[in-house]
Amino acid sequence: MDREGDLNLKVGYFSIFDGVLMRDLILSYTRAKVNPTIHFSTIEESVEHLLADLSLSKVDCGFINNYGEYHFINRSLFNFVDVYENEMVLAISRLNPLSEKTLITENDLIGNQLLYYSTEVSDYMRETFLETIGNENIQHSIKRVSSIEQLMIECSLGSGLAYVTKGLYERSLSCDPNLVFRKILSTKERQNTSCN
Repeated sequence: MDREGDLNLKVGYFSIFDGVLMRDLILSYTRAKVNPTIHFSTIEESVEHLLADLSLSKVDCGFINNYGEYHFINRSLFNFVDVYENEMVLAISRLNPLSEKTLITENDLIGNQLLYYSTEVSDYMRETFLETIGNENIQHSIKRVSSIEQLMIECSLGSGLAYVTKGLYERSLSCDPNLVFRKILSTKERQNTSCN
């Protein structure tokens, strides 16, 4: 039973990377024993569902990654606050010759399958991936995978490349010696990510 003055807060998150940030912030608040006491509940869902649930007040706040310019989100519906910022890096199998390079260029992506994670078909995540690539005249092979585990296994086996957030993948994934992580040089100015 909640004591008088206690609050309940439902927090949504999109991926394990966003979940790590959410977890650490909740733990920090809880350990600080700040008043009022907040009881947190969490839910993982696609970006589209999280945004819909926020607009319908089914969740109180949400953590989503942000590494592109999005034209299809009505930003006036939400109050975006950056809680983390770092650069995006590509997870690459040591089987892939690109693993020998220090920096990856956009031309290096040609002929390589690009993988993105979403529990369901997500235009948002596909478009965010494409927003980071400057050469819009090249058709890239992009494939959705439905779990972070599948994403990392396919990368490890050389089936594709995937963006991950520097500073968060280290805190959320076990070290796979078959993978290297490389920065991509893009004609797009923004290769950073933030979590809102």
